[in-house]
Amino acid sequence: GSTTITVDDAQYAEVGCLMLIDQLNDGDFVDPNGVEGKCTYCGRENGDRTLGQIVEVSAVNGNQVSFNIPLYWTYTPALEPQATFAEARTFVRWSGVENLTLTQPDPSVTYLIEMQATQYCWLRNVEVERVDWRAVWMLQSLQNEIRDSYFHESINGYGRSHGYGVLVDMFSSANLVENNIFRTLDGGFMMTAGGAAGNVFGYNYMEDS
Repeated sequence: GSTTITVDDAQYAEVGCLMLIDQLNDGDFVDPNGVEGKCTYCGRENGDRTLGQIVEVSAVNGNQVSFNIPLYWTYTPALEPQATFAEARTFVRWSGVENLTLTQPDPSVTYLIEMQATQYCWLRNVEVERVDWRAVWMLQSLQNEIRDSYFHESINGYGRSHGYGVLVDMFSSANLVENNIFRTLDGGFMMTAGGAAGNVFGYNYMEDS
């Protein structure tokens, strides 16, 4: 619930920049080990830092840094929380795609839409058909919207990394996926991974998994 933290060194913090807050896995609530072994890409430091979130810095006062979204998690000193800053210019902001259809005859493009390092961006009334790996892949992004769109038809089999709808990944936070239709895709119609937190998936329709 906090909106301010104290850091050891705030020299890279400035209003409008983005900040990732994460901590080491506790091995209980957060365990990166699965049926295929350790997930080394599920978070920072070879998968050892998976719990976290991205926020926008709203004020800096000495070593105190304030931000726009309250913390979703309670961070524990024993798990060595860290704050990592990214300049605002490294993010794409206030850009949208609307009223567009994306398709492919053969499985040549693995991710038809990739939203990486985006904030305040959106997809609306977009149709994505003939999906190879993922229709939409969102990574390291904050406060975006995907709405009123249609994702359908896998073309290269199903299972791991095939035929996904919307995957919200790598600490992406406070994004909204609402009022979309997912049809004839893998079981991964809508998924989160890699420490994604505080995202809302609401009023979506899914058919024929």
